[in-house]
Amino acid sequence: MRLACRLILAFALMAGLAPAFAQVPPPVPALPDTERRTSYSITASTCACNVGFALYGDSTDYANWIEVWVNGALIPQSGNWTITSPTGSLATIPRPISDAVLTFTQVQTGTVQIVGARRPRRTSQFSESRGVAARDLNQVLTDLTAQNRETWDKINDVTGRIPRVPPGETLATLPVLAARANQGACFNSGGNLTSCVSVPNSTFVAGNGIAFTGTNPTTISNNIVGSGPIQVTGTNPLNIGCPSCSTMLTNVRLAQIANYSASANDCGSTLALGGGTLFTLTLTAASGYSSTCAFLVVNEDTSRGKKLAISGYSNFILWPLQTAIIYAQNNAWQLLPPGRWKLPGSQTMHVDPLNGNDANDGLATGSGAFQTLTAAWTTICTSTDLAGQAVTLQLADGLYSSGLNSTLGPMNAPYLGVTINGNATTPDNVLLSTGASDSFRWFETGSPISVWIKNLKMTTTGGDAIRVLGAGNYVRVSNVNFGAVGSGVHMRAFNAAEIDAFNDSYKITGGASAHYNVNGLGIVGVQNQTINISGNPTFASAFGLADGGQILVQGDTYSVTGTVTGTRYIARNLGLIDTAGGGASYFPGTIAGATATGGQYN
Repeated sequence: MRLACRLILAFALMAGLAPAFAQVPPPVPALPDTERRTSYSITASTCACNVGFALYGDSTDYANWIEVWVNGALIPQSGNWTITSPTGSLATIPRPISDAVLTFTQVQTGTVQIVGARRPRRTSQFSESRGVAARDLNQVLTDLTAQNRETWDKINDVTGRIPRVPPGETLATLPVLAARANQGACFNSGGNLTSCVSVPNSTFVAGNGIAFTGTNPTTISNNIVGSGPIQVTGTNPLNIGCPSCSTMLTNVRLAQIANYSASANDCGSTLALGGGTLFTLTLTAASGYSSTCAFLVVNEDTSRGKKLAISGYSNFILWPLQTAIIYAQNNAWQLLPPGRWKLPGSQTMHVDPLNGNDANDGLATGSGAFQTLTAAWTTICTSTDLAGQAVTLQLADGLYSSGLNSTLGPMNAPYLGVTINGNATTPDNVLLSTGASDSFRWFETGSPISVWIKNLKMTTTGGDAIRVLGAGNYVRVSNVNFGAVGSGVHMRAFNAAEIDAFNDSYKITGGASAHYNVNGLGIVGVQNQTINISGNPTFASAFGLADGGQILVQGDTYSVTGTVTGTRYIARNLGLIDTAGGGASYFPGTIAGATATGGQYN
């Protein structure tokens, strides 16, 4: 009987111990010597991220166990995130929890940081007068160590996250909430934080140590000293400035598309000019700007120039895509000019005697055109580098009372680099009627010219239609009308210059001293053309006069309507007229031609 009782008691004890053996918690792991912080980068995700370190908190108030930050902002727990464990309910699973998972209630994007922040507390004690299991001790001691580690990570001298002062120094208590609300933070004479300036709406008003009085201007009663480039002058009002700041071009882009006068506040800016039209940028006297003011001026247009009116300088055009630097020195503007406009391709400039203006850039028709040929030609020769490209001077229909008389030649011009073009359909609509002056005259130009004149009419009362002098200078004519020029000449080539009409027909409707006149090795060449002559013109000297140069006229047909009066030709002073056997009546006229002093005609 006694044995039976013992067996029954043994079975009962074993039955009671069986659940305990089934739920033995795992050992408490050692605490890693690392910061209790885990970081993730997520995009449009609720995270479901492992916390990454063991949690020792009791109960289920996990908002008191960790902090959660997203993109540097602390996210409160309530309604924003949860902690769970795949092991089971947080209320019943053993501590520490090593597989905790953070999940946001709404998707997040950015950097997520999970930081240990256990609130210290102890709501129960070990039972008195008995031994304590090693696991229980390990759990409590590791929990305390984890809390210490979290505190150390916040405040240690090397990597802590709160304001610290060097050893041996202290920080005083901050002012009460009411005194520091909406105030900026300053350090007083003792090195302690104190409130100083109100910042309710980013508008500063007087605070501790500073007295502001007045509104316009505001007076600051403190003594303030500028540092570095900042200068403080005056007392009432107080002027705070930076005179040397504008010495640097800030590359702050200031775009303009219409007439603009730069102000002193613009100093240092990049004045970006656009809009596709010609307008004026004005800089008044440098004395109205800071002593070190500077501008970078850029014409961003590809099709139009911009006029720069700078005090102390003549107005000039800043051509497409050009840049100029303008700076003040000794109360005067200094200019780093852009130089000539290097043409990126063929270019057309316009001349309009009725609607144009010589102050224009000529890069548009009508009111954007030049008014005179002289202005257009001078611009080409002094402001551009043709760089092997061709320029067309397009003449609008109208009466041109002044012609082109120049000693200038364009830079880097190709063969026929400049075309002076009128109206191809009705050449007479573009009429050069230049009185006693030449319609076109180039005299010993510095750079040789190569010009094509076509589709227009020329008439004068005594000047030449075309006069070219100087070795290397070349003019070609096509579809032009030589009207009456009084005592002038239709085509005069002197001093090794050349005028040609090869494969280019034209007509004559008025008389002259001579139609062709060459001297000093000058050349006129007209070959295989039909020259229509009407209006009964008279040539007072001769139709062709070679006075030391060459007239090369082979295979031409002179188709006359009416009568041409005058001597057919004169060749003298070693002059040559070569008709390739055209005969004595090759040129029109009423008087036979003649040779003298070595002149030749054949």
